[in-house]
Amino acid sequence: MKSDINLRHLTQLPELPKNWAHSSVDELCIIEPVGNKKLAQKQYVQKGKYPVIDQGIDFIGGYTDKNELVIEVPEDGAFIIFGDHSRAFKLVDFNFVPGADGVKVLRPVCVLPKWAYYFFKAIYLPNKGYARHFQYLKEAYLPLPPLSTQKLIVDKIEELFSHIDAGVEGLKQAKAKLQQYRQSVLKDAVTGKLTESWREQNADKLEPANELLERILEERRANWEAEQLKAFEEKGKVPKDDKWKDKYKAPLPPETEDVPDIPIEWGYLRLEAISNIQGGITVDAKRKPDETTLLPYLRVANVQRGYLDLSKMRDIRVPNDKVDSLLLQDGDILFNEGGDRDKLGRGWVWRNEIDKCIYQNHVFRARLYSNELVPEFVSIFGNIIGKEYFIKQGKQTTNLASINKTKLSAFPVPFCSLNEMTKIIEFVTDKVGKTDRTIIEVDKKILHASQLKSSILAKAFSGELIENIETDETAEQLLEKIQTEKQLLEEKAKLAKKKPNTRAKKMDKQPIIDVLKKAKKALSVDELFEQAGFQNDVSPEGIEAFYQELKVVTENANVTVTPVMLKEKKQGDKFEYKEVKENEAG
Repeated sequence: MKSDINLRHLTQLPELPKNWAHSSVDELCIIEPVGNKKLAQKQYVQKGKYPVIDQGIDFIGGYTDKNELVIEVPEDGAFIIFGDHSRAFKLVDFNFVPGADGVKVLRPVCVLPKWAYYFFKAIYLPNKGYARHFQYLKEAYLPLPPLSTQKLIVDKIEELFSHIDAGVEGLKQAKAKLQQYRQSVLKDAVTGKLTESWREQNADKLEPANELLERILEERRANWEAEQLKAFEEKGKVPKDDKWKDKYKAPLPPETEDVPDIPIEWGYLRLEAISNIQGGITVDAKRKPDETTLLPYLRVANVQRGYLDLSKMRDIRVPNDKVDSLLLQDGDILFNEGGDRDKLGRGWVWRNEIDKCIYQNHVFRARLYSNELVPEFVSIFGNIIGKEYFIKQGKQTTNLASINKTKLSAFPVPFCSLNEMTKIIEFVTDKVGKTDRTIIEVDKKILHASQLKSSILAKAFSGELIENIETDETAEQLLEKIQTEKQLLEEKAKLAKKKPNTRAKKMDKQPIIDVLKKAKKALSVDELFEQAGFQNDVSPEGIEAFYQELKVVTENANVTVTPVMLKEKKQGDKFEYKEVKENEAG
């Protein structure tokens, strides 16, 4: 079922069990936008009587108490919601309000909604762009079993899925506990609890925090002075005296109101006190090849929380005079500048995974001044403790959150002796490494469960999941019934959208049979609806009354019903009154 399911691309229809039939989604479902009117996003609320359906998480964008836009689901059925952005489906058996981000609703006709839903879960819709997903879905191939077989298939799918889901739930709970333990270890690591016993055993070997602080600040100043002398040299200047050194700005003390307590042997410093912080390059397609160098670069998607995802890298043209300043060096700490609010400050350490790599402007690089600090320690603290800091300090726009260099520079970071930092990373590597390997194994089992579900669905829609049974109604007969009912529903929907014209408003309602008797030609459903005066009442009750009367009229021996065909497909019917003579009737 995961192969090409587009009817136009099928060179040969697959063999099906006896009594099944070949069909398509368009034949079995009415597909249309959800509602003519939509609820504006600003009117969504967190709690309400009706869920608002849009392309949000699980297709529920929010809630509302407004009942004038409610779409009622039939008591004996359900809708299937399709999001052309996500190419996902949801079975909806409750009343809802259509949201601002439009989705489409698939109304299965004379087939079990759950059976249709599982079929949609089984197929793969390739990414063809938002506008083409809908058309591709309509043309999707769909093997149709009889209605009684659909029920047996659904029952079997749900029986098997329930066992799989129970196992997956247990795996997810185990994974959640492992992740909780992992977070606990990392938090204890950067707040001193993990090495508490080690510190007691090595108390005589640990230097006071103020001595380490003094050396870090000395190295910071020395780094600044080296940069200033390099700038003088590039300009061809030689400083006359040391007055230029007075321009050095010492870092401000860190704000430690919202940070955790740390051991007395440790201290806090602002990130700018321990590292040189620099933003990356902006993307500009206008840069000329002869003035630039093509290099791989890190994007926000590459810089994850606690690791780098280098599976999908991109290249960018970098001005030749900027290459050296943008090249990443071993030990550089990366922090994300923009994205979703909970991703601000997310990052990890660069360890020369790729030769000559740079980073874009939505990523900050922090390069430590001192070799007595361990980059992984700083990054772990940023990911675990700093997450709340970055969420709090970040700036939110309509679709994007960001943290600026000033706020990042002020981020308070703990420091301790190099011996203890090294020991902390050893402990973390051991404990977290074991946990991560276990999480990977759990993820593999969850993935296997998902693949098992796909296998079950593939068997279900090829007729292999249950034994084929004899049925009173074949799929071919069901298809005919579906086509008739679908046509009726589409006609009703079309009539419901009609607005009375001036002529129609003046017409009195009259029996349909009388309209046919007066007519000089065969009339379509639309023409009958208007000329019989029903157009003044396009309520569901009024339309239903029209069709009930039309059904009675067609049973009249004098009324002829002629199907209207287009490309071998029935488009509707035309009705004509021809009085049958008694000998012809006999």
